[in-house]
Amino acid sequence: MNSHVTTTVNIASWMQEQRALIGDKKLNQLCITGSHDSGMYKMSIGGTIGAHECNTVTQSYDILGQLNLGMRYFDIRPVIASGKYYTGHYTKVLSTSWQGANGESIQDIVSNINTFTASHNELIILNLSHSLNTDLGNTNYQSFTQKEWEGLFAELLKINHLFTIDVAALTEQTLNFFIGNQQAAVLIIVENTDVSLQNYIGKGFYSYSAFNAYNSYADTNDVNAMIADQLKKMKEECAKHRYFLLSWTLTQDASQAVSCALPVFAGSSIKQLANEANDKLKSVLEHSISKTEFPNIIYCDDITSSLQTEIAMYINSFLYA
Repeated sequence: MNSHVTTTVNIASWMQEQRALIGDKKLNQLCITGSHDSGMYKMSIGGTIGAHECNTVTQSYDILGQLNLGMRYFDIRPVIASGKYYTGHYTKVLSTSWQGANGESIQDIVSNINTFTASHNELIILNLSHSLNTDLGNTNYQSFTQKEWEGLFAELLKINHLFTIDVAALTEQTLNFFIGNQQAAVLIIVENTDVSLQNYIGKGFYSYSAFNAYNSYADTNDVNAMIADQLKKMKEECAKHRYFLLSWTLTQDASQAVSCALPVFAGSSIKQLANEANDKLKSVLEHSISKTEFPNIIYCDDITSSLQTEIAMYINSFLYA
């Protein structure tokens, strides 16, 4: 896999830079880049006892930083904390209690996207899932009500360049359909099925069925087990012509999540596990892809360079150059 791709390409505008090659291809024929738990580059307001950076923080840069590194698909997990909307990373540790923390605010994400699209005409996809109202007390956290979703949507409607054409199958549309007019396009995908989007049709909001990505993580902290799991799933789902998200992520086991803040267990944080996985991404994919088997989204923790974007661009060039 050639490393020279960045010498002539502006990574922050890579979709426009490659549009002559891939503009007429459908999204399900392309490879793009994505980040897992995208808003968790820091711990902010709120959070629970037992939450530390090592077991909640998944990224090193905010959304703007990730956009500039070429990320185009964002895993946004909205929470309510102190009456405001943030991103969060929470796990249910007992039948009635949660552990986790809050990250970047939705207000800051909106501002970051608008800053980026003011000078970059790229396609951006926000995937909303795992909503949680943390103002109800730790044993009473609940998914958003319709009213709470609508409060979130009111914030997200402040995003510029929301793509408002209502289509049933987003991944069947070409890249030019979204950004061929030299304007940015932002799609908001709502994964939760218990929220009504009736009042948001034609406003940039889409149900998950319109995007329908296959997303199944390995749920392991063993890098070789994760690789085997994801390559097997890629082979199976590509054979079914599914839009495939390669979840190149490692998951802390219970002991790592509990003890990672202790000096004796240094090396077991989410970001350190991510570095182990990311170090193998290029060498594994260059020997695993074909013209019929490739990831539509390369989805990672701790995006610290343009590596994932370079790989996505390489795959697109491999497919169509």
